[in-house]
Amino acid sequence: MVKMIQPCAFAKCASLEKAVFPGIPESISRDMFQECRELKTIVWKNVEYPLSEIYPEEYAVRHEKGHFLFGYQVSELISLLSGTKNYMVSFKTRCSVALKQFLTNPGGSQEQRQFIEAHFLNIMQYLIDRDDRETIQKLMNLMESHFTEHNVLEYIMYANEKRKYEIQVLLTEYKDKHIGYRPPEDIMKRFEL
Repeated sequence: MVKMIQPCAFAKCASLEKAVFPGIPESISRDMFQECRELKTIVWKNVEYPLSEIYPEEYAVRHEKGHFLFGYQVSELISLLSGTKNYMVSFKTRCSVALKQFLTNPGGSQEQRQFIEAHFLNIMQYLIDRDDRETIQKLMNLMESHFTEHNVLEYIMYANEKRKYEIQVLLTEYKDKHIGYRPPEDIMKRFEL
């Protein structure tokens, strides 16, 4: 098994689209994927991590403006997956990876489930910001206990504030079906100080 990946090991590999890591290297370099313009997917322990899902904003900018691959973000992702802690990992990256691992294998990702449970409100806000209805729907099916009347109302209000009306409808339909309908004035009273 590979123990260490040298700096710039894959730099300027113009046709590299997928990097597969069957094991865990002991050391990784921030610059290992520098200028890999076509890199789209990291595969770690048979789970695919499309960069467009993990880093949607950065990935879009890269393709819109022809920028080189954001090498730091890919190294951050690999650092998180490997547990090497070589880099500070952003909440957005941690959230994307935890959701990907949990949704790929709900029964076997206890660490990821604990992370999601501990940060559920922030994760829901993150998903609403990204307009990720599909993941929200999956969480509704897998983590029903986190969709209480109070929580769902918070998510609905946040979706309204962010003008994510389709998510607001999705959450409202969930609330009406699983929690029950209440007139709007009753809902607003709960949020008055």
